[in-house]
Amino acid sequence: NAEENATFVGMKEYSSGVTSVVYEHPLAIDIVGASINPERSLLAFTELASGLREYSEAGIGDKIYRSYVAEIHPQGRCFSLHIDRAEFQRVQFVYPTVAAKESRKEARSEE
Repeated sequence: NAEENATFVGMKEYSSGVTSVVYEHPLAIDIVGASINPERSLLAFTELASGLREYSEAGIGDKIYRSYVAEIHPQGRCFSLHIDRAEFQRVQFVYPTVAAKESRKEARSEE
């Protein structure tokens, strides 16, 4: 069964209490952190990959953190950020503050 070997990423809406699956990775991977962009169309995530012979032979270790960005609405491609590190890393979307949103809105209305 393909779902047994897949990894699912979920999101909970705290205002409503509704939980939903936002992304399905086709392989069983160990995701250690994730972030969704404000438009909820992209998911950035970091996996902890282990048992990687090419890294252990190079003396780096057999566990590597790898980060990706995946299209989630609609679900589509998954892109590696090509940042493999032995040290913990994470990716995160930065949300604008309310003040920044208001200043951009004012700037557009003045045009």
